[in-house]
Amino acid sequence: MLTAIVTVLAFDTGMGGWMLFMQFGNFMPAPTDISFFFLMQVGLVLEFFTAYQPSAGSFGVASKSSRCDR
Repeated sequence: MLTAIVTVLAFDTGMGGWMLFMQFGNFMPAPTDISFFFLMQVGLVLEFFTAYQPSAGSFGVASKSSRCDR
């Protein structure tokens, strides 16, 4: 349960940070503009990278113990 909470918080931090940067940097286009869709996709990629490490570490994806030694 803690893993899910940390992952969601990291995911929201990535998108929230991106949207704050866009809004306060005066880069945010109108929601009807096609570039708005592209910039939100960039935000989703940033969310993925901020949420990957907490979830990967807790599931053993990035740890050395999860590798098979032959």
